[in-house]
Parts: sequence; structure tokens; C-alpha cells
Amino acid sequence: MSIYHNYQAVAESGLGIGNFFNISISDDVVFLLGWHSHDTIENCKKLGYEFVWDNLNNRLISENKKIKIILAPKPF
Repeated sequence: MSIYHNYQAVAESGLGIGNFFNISISDDVVFLLGWHSHDTIENCKKLGYEFVWDNLNNRLISENKKIKIILAPKPF
């Protein structure tokens, strides 16, 4: 796919770009980086994303199609 198509996929995904502080879009993949919050996790789960805990990097990660979501714990 092209960057344009991946951009459209993010816009139409229902994930809400306001839930993420960094969005990276390339021809091959989309990365969404946000804070670990109950609302964001529940919204993603409703859209079919399942999270696993990444012990090495202390974060939640999920992948659905070409969209990868990373949720990090919010710093104090």
C-alpha cells in the first residue's frame, strides 16, 4: 500500500488520532504511540485489537492488519 492509503486507514479506523501523541505512517506500516489508559485500551479492544505486555520495554503492544499500536505507561 501507499502512504496515502495507510493515512486513510488511520483516519477511518475509529481509533481516534487524539488518543496518540505520535503517528508514523509509511508505505509498509503505521505506528501509533500513546499513553496506557483505560479509555484508549477499551476503544482499541472494541475495534478488534488485542494487547500483549512487552516486558523488555515495559509497554503494551498490539497489531491489527498494518496498524501497530504501542501504549506506554504515563510518566509521573
